[in-house]
Amino acid sequence: MDYDLQLKSEPNVEDDVRMEVEEGSLSFYKVKIGDQWEPIEDLLGSIFKFVEGDIPQRGPASDFHSQIELITDWIKFKSNSTIDPFVKLKRFFPQDPLIVSKLRPVLIGVSKRERFHVFIQEGETELKPLYTVRELPTFFIQNPRNIWLAEMSADHAHFFSIKNKKARNVIMELEIENKYPDSIISKEYIHKLNNELAKKFSIEANYDSKYRDSILHLMDNI
Repeated sequence: MDYDLQLKSEPNVEDDVRMEVEEGSLSFYKVKIGDQWEPIEDLLGSIFKFVEGDIPQRGPASDFHSQIELITDWIKFKSNSTIDPFVKLKRFFPQDPLIVSKLRPVLIGVSKRERFHVFIQEGETELKPLYTVRELPTFFIQNPRNIWLAEMSADHAHFFSIKNKKARNVIMELEIENKYPDSIISKEYIHKLNNELAKKFSIEANYDSKYRDSILHLMDNI
């Protein structure tokens, strides 16, 4: 199992582009457990096994809350490193050089996701393929007349407070992400798709991320 670290902004309106800064892999990082340095991905794997109902690994870090404390300690230890999300966060808050070291886990969540694509065939629209092959999923490389409009994902997510595991937020979400390079032209198609989905499935638009939605829902338990 691979893990990465992301810093994302919250969109304020429908057309906002979210900032996303990512440390693509944590496989190089280790955390000190007792007298040993262990891969942080092993620790994260143990935490999520606990969340999903499996028995956590035995040993000095087998207790869930002690595992969370190890993650907090690792953040402090790496707060002055060149990890991209940490560097970006410091740039946002130059008045607080300790901003990263103050971070601590407050929520944990597990999401089951199905992804699928929205496309229209060339000749049925005025849109033209504007992609480079490197940007395209294999399906669109093999079917070049299909013009990629959007990626959709259906999520069933459970978030709970680390402080109080009984306090949970369950989210059913259908996310639509525009993929056509000329967003002005494709905007009309995305709006039509949104409207049709809203009518057929009684879906309400919400621009909050799952994390923000859960923070607001579980505020009294954080």
